[in-house]
Amino acid sequence: MAFAKGGMGPNHSDIQSMVLLPELLHRHVFGALLLHPPAAWTSAPSAVPMLGEDEDWNRASDAWLPWPSHGQQAVESGVSRSVARALPRPVRALLKGARAAVSDWRWHGARPGRWDVQWQPTMCYQPRWPSMPAFALPSFYDGRIRINLVGREGRGMVTPGRYEAVCGELERLLVECRNSRTGEPAVEAIERGARRDPMALGRSEADLTVVWRGVAVALEHPRLGLIGPVPLRRTGGHTGRYGLAYVRTPAVAAGDGGVRSAFDVVPTLVALLGEPPSVRMSGRPLT
Repeated sequence: MAFAKGGMGPNHSDIQSMVLLPELLHRHVFGALLLHPPAAWTSAPSAVPMLGEDEDWNRASDAWLPWPSHGQQAVESGVSRSVARALPRPVRALLKGARAAVSDWRWHGARPGRWDVQWQPTMCYQPRWPSMPAFALPSFYDGRIRINLVGREGRGMVTPGRYEAVCGELERLLVECRNSRTGEPAVEAIERGARRDPMALGRSEADLTVVWRGVAVALEHPRLGLIGPVPLRRTGGHTGRYGLAYVRTPAVAAGDGGVRSAFDVVPTLVALLGEPPSVRMSGRPLT
């Protein structure tokens, strides 16, 4: 038996990138709130909100954000019921089981590829993207901002001549944000897109990447006010220097193997399987 875990440390990206950044951009454009945390949380912005032991973060977020699929699901549900009444009972049972499986994909486990990011709170803002000069893209780590550029986006509104000005405006907006817990700047760095020509960016690439500073559950902006707080989705992230590898097999003596390179994990597994190492493989086995 063997397993390895990458370097672990504090999670300083999930909430900022998935929830706070899209809300910040929404308020900047519309001056209105889409995110509505409970009053008990907003009354203590320096505290970390906690969910109950049996509460699921994804399901709990329904109370803070209006998921765009809910209205569509209500219409589809009504149509489905009308159609279902005309179907034989065995067919209705089969469809009910399939719908339950799709619902499980929505919240847990594997999902169809095209729905990979639909669970992210960022997607609650998608219906408003066409009316925004810039919007937050779904992200699993650093914040990602896409400019709604004419000639690149389907319903672009920022002309290429205003591209630099809009980027500068967003950078100033982000620099003004503070971590509600510490009072320190919430942003460590803002990086421009890897390509010099914004028209050459791929469909899922960002014009601006936001590197966050420290753990934040809420942002404070001098004009837009308090954004959040919301509970951490994960307590840890891949931000630490060290990971963990655990190996249990008669071929390995019990004990602490010390600090080794992450490149040694794969050669170790290959050796434990009794296979010859590849000449292109980095590292060396722990055994």
